[in-house]
Amino acid sequence: MARKKKDWVPKQGNWEKKALGDAVQHVKRGTMSKFKASRVFGIPRTTLSRRLLTMDLESPASKPTILSKDEENSLVGHILEMEERGFGLTITDVCKLAYSIMSKSGRKNPFNEEKKMAGYDWWQGFRDRHPCLSLRKPEGLSAARGTMLNPNVITEYFTKLGDLMDRLNIKSKPQQIFNADETGFSTVHQTSKVVGRKGKKAIHAKTSGERGENITVLCCVNAEAHVLPPMVIFKGKRISQALMSNAPKNTLFACSKSSFIDGELFGMWFEKIFLPNISPQRPVLLIVDGHASHITIHLLEAAKANDVEIFCLPPHTTHWTQPLDRGVFGPLKKAYYKHCESFLKQNPSRQISRYDFCGIFSNAYNEKMNMVNIFGGFRATGIFPFNPLATPPEAFGPSKTSSLVSLTNSTSKEEVPPRTDNSSAEKMPVAEQVSSRSSTVSKDISELLQLPTVYKEPAQRKTKRVLGAKCLTENEFINELKQREEKRVNEEKEKELRKKEREAKRQKKEMEKLKKQLDPASTFSKSTKTKRRPKATTKENVPSQTITRAEEDPSNCCTYCGGCYFDDDSDDEDWIKCTQCDDWYHESCTGKFGCQLDQFVCEKH
Repeated sequence: MARKKKDWVPKQGNWEKKALGDAVQHVKRGTMSKFKASRVFGIPRTTLSRRLLTMDLESPASKPTILSKDEENSLVGHILEMEERGFGLTITDVCKLAYSIMSKSGRKNPFNEEKKMAGYDWWQGFRDRHPCLSLRKPEGLSAARGTMLNPNVITEYFTKLGDLMDRLNIKSKPQQIFNADETGFSTVHQTSKVVGRKGKKAIHAKTSGERGENITVLCCVNAEAHVLPPMVIFKGKRISQALMSNAPKNTLFACSKSSFIDGELFGMWFEKIFLPNISPQRPVLLIVDGHASHITIHLLEAAKANDVEIFCLPPHTTHWTQPLDRGVFGPLKKAYYKHCESFLKQNPSRQISRYDFCGIFSNAYNEKMNMVNIFGGFRATGIFPFNPLATPPEAFGPSKTSSLVSLTNSTSKEEVPPRTDNSSAEKMPVAEQVSSRSSTVSKDISELLQLPTVYKEPAQRKTKRVLGAKCLTENEFINELKQREEKRVNEEKEKELRKKEREAKRQKKEMEKLKKQLDPASTFSKSTKTKRRPKATTKENVPSQTITRAEEDPSNCCTYCGGCYFDDDSDDEDWIKCTQCDDWYHESCTGKFGCQLDQFVCEKH
């Protein structure tokens, strides 16, 4: 049987009482036939014939729905609002909401009392009455991306990017606007749909293994669709000639411990690929994401020396703001998977290995790294032509559930209280509990259609990413980076010095114990310093399993250096607890002594 048309709407019940009365009058007078009256007044011919026989002109056009029109409209509004925020409802969720609405209304509830939900027949009718609804499989979106992609962040980003382009005078010079990004490829490809026997339980497609090897590829293009040679990074310590066969022309090869890019490799790509292959026109704008590999002092100084400005995109927004992500990497990976399938069909006894990667990748690279995809990526992100309104409003839907307003924290729309055990959802809403589409529904029903609630989470650990859109080659940022690097080096030196001091104390204690064992008559003085955290037991009188569990407990470790309280038998090292967070530290790790330790507060506060 043919499927219903996409915009199909049932004809039953779509007529008015006045139209029925007029049609009956014309047929009774003989001015119209039943067929003509049915066509003119939009009333089904069988319905008109039946009403002529019974002369029933007052009965409704069709059986009324279980939920009223306002209730159904309210439910539709809630479904669309939840979908926009990234918390879409399943069919089961919708049916349970319908049951709850009927229970709250006080009317007779015809739905299943045992399952406490409406049936599938009701869902089919509900979906047919509202063609704007359809069953979709959503794409995964991380919580960070859902939070960061909001109008304030994007507006701030386009303001900074526009000001930088105006200062460089390159808004109309696409040959001087570049975007670089890396992506990962696996030797185990994703299978595509195939035609098979209907009703068969399982259909298989051959792949190269359970888990493939990751290979990173760094690509760079400009807004004029000029493509720079890629950089391919393998896992390992050295590159063999066999890995380079059939690669795209002038490809740069490298290797790393994890096959991921780092600051050293990105700097090598910048000097060996980027600078030699760009036009002599200056200045040049290079747009990258906020990965730590893009933020090294050596790289930024080299860029500044060559009149290259590096601009960092806001974190967790690159799926909408990065041209390569929007227009190139999707088609490129699909083409790569297609060529993987072709390779396995032509070589059924082989598996795809790292030595086959360049040949397969080269075919996909030459096919999809074209002008159409590159132009589309820059246009979709609003970089060229410059368009601050390129990001569609629906992209900001998931951010509605978040309290984040701006990366600069200069303004705040609302205060979200911290999560506590006694807090309730009613006291901490992010937005109104009911969609504006359901304003005509009673208060009891509107309480069922609540939107997700957000809580203020504790501060997360520090990240190496740049927190916001920023020009990385500005003198202010480079000086700040140098200061952070100098501070990090000094902290490493101090940490190493404290470690050596603890090691010397432990060795001294071991020597004293050894002398005691060799000469029991002699006595040695022992420090009588009171421990701030005395050891109740020793390893000699505690089972090994108990010691192991104690050593694994984070509360028994120094928060600064990671040293365990049970690492050795030394009693000379004092421990200090932070008065704010109850974390423990070696006294030497705090860098404070004497009365400074009476009210010790760690660097976290």
